[in-house]
Amino acid sequence: MDLIEEGVDIAIRAGDPGDSRMISRYLAPHRICAFASPEYLRRRGTPQHPDELVGHECVNFRYQSTGQAARWPFRLGDKVLEIAPDAGITIDVSDAVAATLVASGGIGISATYIAAPFVERGELVPLMYELAHDLFPLTALWPESRRGNPNVKPSLRFSARFFLLQRLGINTSLRWRVRRSQPDNLHWALCVEPLLAALMRTESATCQP
Repeated sequence: MDLIEEGVDIAIRAGDPGDSRMISRYLAPHRICAFASPEYLRRRGTPQHPDELVGHECVNFRYQSTGQAARWPFRLGDKVLEIAPDAGITIDVSDAVAATLVASGGIGISATYIAAPFVERGELVPLMYELAHDLFPLTALWPESRRGNPNVKPSLRFSARFFLLQRLGINTSLRWRVRRSQPDNLHWALCVEPLLAALMRTESATCQP
């Protein structure tokens, strides 16, 4: 899609921004992590390493563009391990994958910004989050001709807040479980304040698109 030809004010692109005619602003990583529902984990146990996924019920994603099933990436040190799970369920819509996981259909991978609302509600649990892999960047793009457009600045601010708050939801949920025995004020200092500070820096940066 040619954003200039189509008259688009601003867009979000996953991967290489590509078009040198566009102004770009990095928003967030497209981070992939494994998730499952608390009920599934109570029944089947919680894997601590990708090798332990063998024997689990898996829900996979199929790319509509190629028809190929996704390989699951896990970052182990400076290397990325990719596995092809034996999935009983394969779906080509990412939101439907998340819904299936919430319904205790098994373990699956998802972008963290898609899973974050379910994690915040306690419907999904991140698995092996320390091994989550950033596939590529998410970038806001807009034509030079739209620099002064009143739609661009609020859209940038909203997008920056959206992706950062989704990451906040994943991180606070995960760290709360790890640090739940610690005082609330310490949990706040360790988990929330640094991300809110980052949010304020992001908002300040987006004031000048």
